[in-house]
Amino acid sequence: MMALDTAPQALPVVVMPNYPLRRPWEQMAETLANLPFYDVLDRVPAVLWRLSYFKPYYEPLAPPGQEITIWPAYQAAYLLSSLEPLFVKKPYTRVRFDQSSRRTQLLSVDHAQNFSPRAGFQIAYRRRTRTGEYLGQTTDHYGVGLAAYGQSPSRPASGLSLYGRIQTFWNQLLDELNGGSVFDPAQGIAGAFQKESQPVRFTDGQWRIWHRLVKAEGGLTWWGGRGGQVAVGLYGQVRQTYGGWRGGPARVPASPFGTDTAALSTFAFGEEQQVGVRMATHRAALSVGLLRWWGYGTGWQPFDKNAFTVESHLTCPAEGRPYTLRLHAFYRHWLSPRSPAPEVRSTLIFQGPRDLAPELFLQYSRVALPWFFYQAWGLPSPRNPEYALIKGGLAWREAGEDRFQDSTARAGSEGLRLHGWALWQRWPLLVHQAQISQPEGPLLWYGVRLTGTWTWGHMEMYPAVLFQRPFRPDTLAWWTRQIPAVTGWVQVSYRWRIRPFIPVYRLGVRVRGSSLHQPPQYEPAYALFFTADATPYQPSWAAVDVFLTISLRQLRIYLRVDHVAEGLSQPGSFWAYPYPVPGRAFSFGFVWELYN
Repeated sequence: MMALDTAPQALPVVVMPNYPLRRPWEQMAETLANLPFYDVLDRVPAVLWRLSYFKPYYEPLAPPGQEITIWPAYQAAYLLSSLEPLFVKKPYTRVRFDQSSRRTQLLSVDHAQNFSPRAGFQIAYRRRTRTGEYLGQTTDHYGVGLAAYGQSPSRPASGLSLYGRIQTFWNQLLDELNGGSVFDPAQGIAGAFQKESQPVRFTDGQWRIWHRLVKAEGGLTWWGGRGGQVAVGLYGQVRQTYGGWRGGPARVPASPFGTDTAALSTFAFGEEQQVGVRMATHRAALSVGLLRWWGYGTGWQPFDKNAFTVESHLTCPAEGRPYTLRLHAFYRHWLSPRSPAPEVRSTLIFQGPRDLAPELFLQYSRVALPWFFYQAWGLPSPRNPEYALIKGGLAWREAGEDRFQDSTARAGSEGLRLHGWALWQRWPLLVHQAQISQPEGPLLWYGVRLTGTWTWGHMEMYPAVLFQRPFRPDTLAWWTRQIPAVTGWVQVSYRWRIRPFIPVYRLGVRVRGSSLHQPPQYEPAYALFFTADATPYQPSWAAVDVFLTISLRQLRIYLRVDHVAEGLSQPGSFWAYPYPVPGRAFSFGFVWELYN
């Protein structure tokens, strides 16, 4: 077995993404200077996001994932589903706490500890709670994860050893809804997005979704060719998903548009069972397995389907080459009668290693829709949605060491990335007026995206701006007009240090917003976004956040005012109609990294 690298690390925590293979090592990826303390939903410009408003979010151009889901809204941002083994020389704990005047709280706790250089465990806890704009509206999402791993001493000649790891997760998303503004035609378009003047749709309902996941792997490692390690093991996984909505009489039945008083209860349950074999080296991995997926729900027949899956990864690092190559391929063939066509997904990435380097990203995917859609919306034989994405651009990577770098951030910054892209979609699943459809003609998109972090002296810039347009705006205009042409933010900050004191201060501003678009509506009873012709257009809007952070060794404290200029240019804004963007709020919090 290869000896562990005990050279000093810039951080006390090192990720082992290819466990049980010990190289290459990767430091923790998050740079705290890049936040400052925004949630993960507020760091992706493609997402229709609302600061500190935790709901299922909507990503119109997101490629479909290979993970099976039973609920139509994409909610993976809230879920703990993977914990990579961590190597820590001392017990490591990271705590993040966030409190807002909107009665929003965010708490996350991570702890990693090694019993020996070959065994350890990791615990993660996440919780988001919030009281909404309307009476009786509450959000409570949390997740807990535990991972443990270990490896036996290896034989000196062959490096033969046993390894094993197990991960278990529990996630629950709970929303209690009462409210939601409704467009009043008498107000006209000019008043469509005025929070104070909107009638309210009252609902007394609650939806609850939980995910339970257990996965384990165990096998052998030994020395392979050219001194590298080889691992072969068996893996298994069981994942359960439950989603349910329970409605009742309205709490305050005063809406001029009528109230939701009918008792409604619906649910869906699904379970995935997977077993297979995985083989890995430092540069390649291959897994072959069998999958069983079964489930049932309100108003549709139970199902029980089986599939054969193959997944592979290949990485060729830039060692004597002018590029780094990454290749990923996934194939799933459904074995049960009347099953959809085979699923395929492949990704090819070229990256140059220089400070100014080209990048190329190619991806093709064909995925099957879950049986939930087949039976709940009357699609007897829907076609597999397909898409192809080509993305290319340049990456500017900063050279040298940042003199303001402290112990809570990694060495150096990631730099900037400017990409142009084109996306072709065929038979996507679209929802219009709460009706499911698959258009015959393809959708074609193009755009430009600028992301990254750039520092020079005392100044920092963090742009995340996305421009996206359809090639033919008249094609499926009811769908394309809900996506703004420009969305994202630009964050600028100034940092300084008062010698000889240790703290680093950072004062900054983030300007965020979007261009004109027609917001999609959100139906909480089905956790579903859809377009509606009667929804008025959301005018272009912008919000300004101001923040101050203080970095002190392993502790970083922040103060932030969100939407500081609310009401100066327009009464309100909506990302998902009829739920408004939250207004002005004061937030504070901290991240504390402990390694003892």
